[in-house]
Amino acid sequence: HEAQGNVAGAELLVKRVPESARNQAFLGSSYFDVGRAADAIPHLQHALRLDPNHASAHNYLGGALLAMGRTTEAITHLRRAASLSPHDERMHFNLGNALNAASRPAEAAQAFLAALGPDQRAKATFPLDAAERRTWINVHMYLFRHGVLLDDLPVATRHLALELLRTTLSARGYRLAQDLMRPN
Repeated sequence: HEAQGNVAGAELLVKRVPESARNQAFLGSSYFDVGRAADAIPHLQHALRLDPNHASAHNYLGGALLAMGRTTEAITHLRRAASLSPHDERMHFNLGNALNAASRPAEAAQAFLAALGPDQRAKATFPLDAAERRTWINVHMYLFRHGVLLDDLPVATRHLALELLRTTLSARGYRLAQDLMRPN
């Protein structure tokens, strides 16, 4: 009900002040939030004509385009959103999802890494020949700490990490990885 209320309120704002990038972006995002991606697109595009650096409008437009199957266009806007708001993990999460949808897991991995802070990034990446890669075991998380814990990540970044894992492993491999994570 709240999302529908947002649509009504946003429509009223756009009717009153149609040349406001903020109002157009709010209406577009409200349409998107209630599953009306096709209706969202023209308002988000209008917002971007008014303010080309509106990160949220780029993010929602990317999401709407992705929902409409326009993956290449979506990635362009999601990259722009992430570059305008480099510390917002949601932007990187959405970019990673679009890259996964486009079967580009290496780039999705980069989006995941970009969503991490410097300390988490250092814990999540090791050289191929690093001892940590060979000594990892799935025992109590505080006994041996190698890497970054999924529990230490924001929810959106955690979902991006799991989605990246899902797209880079076979279905059997992903189920096995999930089974190994369950005890923790």
